[in-house]
Amino acid sequence: MFCMKEVFMSSNLVFACLMTSISASKFQAWEVMTVNI
Repeated sequence: MFCMKEVFMSSNLVFACLMTSISASKFQAWEVMTVNI
């Protein structure tokens, strides 16, 4: 997921990435957050 790399570069992209992930699949969004944290 390209989101991971962007999240590390800027926290602002975190929200955008989360919004996209949540729209696609709530479960995926949670997994992405867990990996980033």
